[in-house]
Amino acid sequence: MFTNYNPANVLHAFSRLLYPFTRDEALFRLKELGVLDEQNIARVREILSQGEYSYRMLFLSLGPVKVEMDEFLRGHDFIALRPRHALLALEAYRAARPELFTAAGIAGKRVLDFGASDINPLAVAVVLVANGAESVIAYEPAGWALDYAKVSVRELIAEMHLSPETFTLPGGDPRQLKRRLAEIPFEKLGEGDRLEMGPITLTKQLSFEHYPSAFDAILSTSVFEHVWDVEKEIRHHASSLRPGGVSLNRIDFTDHRFFRADCQPFGFYRDGEQYGCNLLRVTDYGEVATKVGIGFEIKDAHLADQSVVESMLELERFKKYDMQTLRTASATLVLKQRQLSGSPA
Repeated sequence: MFTNYNPANVLHAFSRLLYPFTRDEALFRLKELGVLDEQNIARVREILSQGEYSYRMLFLSLGPVKVEMDEFLRGHDFIALRPRHALLALEAYRAARPELFTAAGIAGKRVLDFGASDINPLAVAVVLVANGAESVIAYEPAGWALDYAKVSVRELIAEMHLSPETFTLPGGDPRQLKRRLAEIPFEKLGEGDRLEMGPITLTKQLSFEHYPSAFDAILSTSVFEHVWDVEKEIRHHASSLRPGGVSLNRIDFTDHRFFRADCQPFGFYRDGEQYGCNLLRVTDYGEVATKVGIGFEIKDAHLADQSVVESMLELERFKKYDMQTLRTASATLVLKQRQLSGSPA
């Protein structure tokens, strides 16, 4: 049913049905999209004219449509509001540090979600706190779209209650996860530069200078390739990690213009233009980490086919890289703060 158009258009049209002054426009749009036919439109009009029962009857009538749409949203990776979005991010982090993402590993930890997303900024924070993290700061300098944020967290809560075992880290108790989830004051999600929701802080502004040795873990996905002063950022992470802490940064080295038909998904900026990215390769990050003096590893590297990058070797700016580096499509940069002398390894 939902193969030929963006489901966001359908959701928008449904939202306008409940307002009389936009109802005709919404019905026309739903007919145009193929969701309702003339008979169904007449039925919807009748339902909406029946006073106190109209909303209940409308929802019952459109229930099958919502079920199909929910399944569509849940099954497509490009939908940012999908409830299991956080699990995909955590799986990537777990590949680099599996011992951290267990019930015992995350218990009592203080975490920074660095670049938490403007659409679902609480996704990672909620799952980690529900699994026993002491606190999570979700930092998104671009801010968040409040309507989308509310929808995404509502869908996540519902999914976690329906399938708690899916969101419980190894060694954890799904019943404890649901209890902790119920204690998070989501009603405080609103507008503002900084929101305090119990153990979760959602903020648009964060000065690392205010958080010396504050975090056991810093997590980021598709952030570092957009950072212009990488050395400064790595120094910030180093200063804000507790002894023995780790910063896990999933970096995408592919061409970020993948949405253009004339660009290959693994073009690696071969035209030399920046498009919001710093153009660094995986070895460049390692060199900066070494300069800063923090331990590092490159983990969970995914490689593109060699034929995709062979033409890059003819360009001057790529000649300093070996084939393995050029083929790295994504990887996790693990920054490791040293243990205090005498502390267990």
